[in-house]
Amino acid sequence: MLFRSSPLINLTNTASGVGKTTIQRVVASIWGSPKGTMLNTEDTKNALFQRFGVLQHLPLILDEMTNMDGEDLSKFSFQLSQNRAKNRLQAHTNAERQNDSTWSTLCFGSSNSSTHQNLKSFRTSVDGELRRILEIKLEQDHTLGVVEGARLFNTVLENNYGWAGDVLMRHVILPENYQKAKLRFLALEEELQNLIGFAYNDRMYKNLCVVAFLGAEIGQQLGLHNIDIQRIKDWVVKLMGVVQVEVKEASSENSVELLGRFINLHSREILVINGKPIENAAVDNLRQGSIKDNMGALSIRYEPDNGSLFIDKGRLERWCADERINQTSMTEGLYSLGAVRSRSFVKNLAQGTMSVSAPVRTLWLDTKIMDSLGISLTPEDSI
Repeated sequence: MLFRSSPLINLTNTASGVGKTTIQRVVASIWGSPKGTMLNTEDTKNALFQRFGVLQHLPLILDEMTNMDGEDLSKFSFQLSQNRAKNRLQAHTNAERQNDSTWSTLCFGSSNSSTHQNLKSFRTSVDGELRRILEIKLEQDHTLGVVEGARLFNTVLENNYGWAGDVLMRHVILPENYQKAKLRFLALEEELQNLIGFAYNDRMYKNLCVVAFLGAEIGQQLGLHNIDIQRIKDWVVKLMGVVQVEVKEASSENSVELLGRFINLHSREILVINGKPIENAAVDNLRQGSIKDNMGALSIRYEPDNGSLFIDKGRLERWCADERINQTSMTEGLYSLGAVRSRSFVKNLAQGTMSVSAPVRTLWLDTKIMDSLGISLTPEDSI
């Protein structure tokens, strides 16, 4: 019933004082000291994952993730979801150390910037990372006055912590209660699947929601809280709807969108020139006169007169590898839409100009089909 792959929940808002750290302290107080169990990104990576191994099934509170860049977030989210620390070799011998640092829990983080935005600025296809991070944007709330808030979270909380988790687990580990919890877990899984409509690759989101509501229900039965669970469930349904749309937009499944991104990023590397030879040309290699010259490298050739776009396959493959995009799947997606004239066509991209270049393998696309798909490549747009 624990986390099959440990997720990260991140509380975010650009402003300070909206309650991100306070919520983290409340979460930590269920199991222990609100402050003593909290780490931050200044702690080393090895120390963070060592702490996960020590806590095992208890949540790790990670404050101020604002300064983690996209690459660090990507590595952290994947390592966290592995539920174990990195394997290491023993000193002075070619043998692995025994790895006892394992966990099945969640990380509760906070940041002033969006982890999702940081990841999307790092790489084109980050749906794997986004499906491991549930980001919740907090809004300013004035339900509690300043005096009452300070009393509850600075005085009461600091002197009352670590009891709820103990009561909860003493109840759950009893054999008869454990079996009931397992059955309720399965029922909640089906209920939330019907309410939210999780896709197969949303399994970490689903697991997180099921575990959270199961714990909330048992805690309420034991008198540990009086939170309106149905109200929270309605809110989660709306939240997951927004999250699923965001993750889908950042996925690598849309071949047309990926092609558009590649072209936009390499717009300075496009040569726009008509493909038909000049009539009555005395010299075969006479310069035809380009509509738009490329600046620097030449990666794309666009021939408006015959509706052809040629993309250097080597350049496209390198970009797909850097962005973790399956280039074959992307090409097949475009082929299924009728946009591909040839998957591998040998073409001299500089043909008709005074530039010296050799033929290369290209992806040959039909720009008329591309235009109908929303990728317009008129000469004016290319300048």
